[in-house]
Amino acid sequence: MAKLELNYKGEPKVYYTDDFNETQMDLYQQAGMAEVELNRHAYLVKVLEDRKIFCLTQLVESIEAETKEDAEEET
Repeated sequence: MAKLELNYKGEPKVYYTDDFNETQMDLYQQAGMAEVELNRHAYLVKVLEDRKIFCLTQLVESIEAETKEDAEEET
C-alpha cells in the first residue's frame, strides 16, 4: 500500500492508495506521469542551457583567436 503525503492549502494530508477508487487512482497516476514529464523537462532544459553556453564559449574563443591572428599579421 503506497502512502501519499502532500500539503493541501497549508495543511498536511496523508492518504493510502489502496483506499482510492478508480477515478482517484486515475488522477493519482496522471499526477505521477506529470511529475515524470516535469523532471524530464527540467533535465532537457539543463542540457540545452549547457549546450548554449558551450556554443557561445566556442564562438567567443573563435572570434578571439581570429582577432589575435589578425593583430599578429599587422605587426
